Amino acid sequence: MITLEHVTKVYDNVRVLDDINIQFKKGTVNVIIGPSGSGKSTLLRTINYLAEPEKGQVFIHDELVDASPKRLRKARKAVGMVFQDFHLFSHKNVLENCMLAQINVLNRAKDEAKKVALKHLKAVHMESFVTRRVDTLSGGQKQRVAIARALSMNPEVLLLDEPTSALDPETVGEVLEAIRTIAKKGMTLILATHEMAFARAIADRTIFMDAGKVVEDRNGATIFETPHHERTCAFLSRFTKTA
Repeated sequence: MITLEHVTKVYDNVRVLDDINIQFKKGTVNVIIGPSGSGKSTLLRTINYLAEPEKGQVFIHDELVDASPKRLRKARKAVGMVFQDFHLFSHKNVLENCMLAQINVLNRAKDEAKKVALKHLKAVHMESFVTRRVDTLSGGQKQRVAIARALSMNPEVLLLDEPTSALDPETVGEVLEAIRTIAKKGMTLILATHEMAFARAIADRTIFMDAGKVVEDRNGATIFETPHHERTCAFLSRFTKTA
């Protein structure tokens, strides 16, 4: 469904992504783990071209993604994204946040946009907050609204970039539960996370990145049980000691 071929991204003379070749299949939950600065977030941002690679190509359904407005618009309709810092309109209420992009990007009528928004807010248990301004919500509530907003655009793929990193420990669980619910419905997910126990429980596939490279790419949770690479072993040893 999504293919990256020889993708390289450079920031300040550092190869944040270094010749990445990877594919993501429809209906799978793909979890990307690794230390901070390993390239996880940049990989996600490259898929929907929020970060444009210096080298290599990105394909969605075998169609090239690039900076041309037509191709970019088509790619971003297919791929939704949930950011670690929410990216919501704080001065608007929950329902408005989930309706705006539908109306302005998908040209949906207000009634239809409202119906779709309510459906997805209900799915993440935020339907009782529809009239609340976003700036009055907790971090966990904001992230669940962000997930509902992304789903309201009917994407084929949902990218989640460290969706719990800005949350306090008490609210992490509610966001992870929302993601688990989405995964059970068969949506294609690509999730970068530091939540190792959650990654192990939810993944159809686990990818370990370090220094801009894919070090290991394994089915399910096998990477946690029998890591092959020395760097993976060192990274996961800290998790097993604290688990």
